Amino acid sequence: MALEISISKYGLTASNGYALVENAAYDKGLMRPGNIEDATTAYCNVLFYTSAEARNDGEQPIDRKTYNFNLDVKDNADHILAQAYTYLKTLDEFKDAKDV
Repeated sequence: MALEISISKYGLTASNGYALVENAAYDKGLMRPGNIEDATTAYCNVLFYTSAEARNDGEQPIDRKTYNFNLDVKDNADHILAQAYTYLKTLDEFKDAKDV
């Protein structure tokens, strides 16, 4: 899964930009007080390419960003990557993104 969005960087605009979650992880919070079944702090690293073809051809990403979100470990059976993409699509930066 990835997201197709318009990406502007270095004076370049890629109308068919490609945003891909490179990895996602979370902290169970075992050392914090509170209920472990509550939402857990998670993050994902997203790589941005000028296009899907650029990514598939082994070109370097034009940007990389890290996003923090709450991982639902109690009520949501979705995999962490699915939750990461769902979270990204709630952000203004990804409001017009298409799943690809």
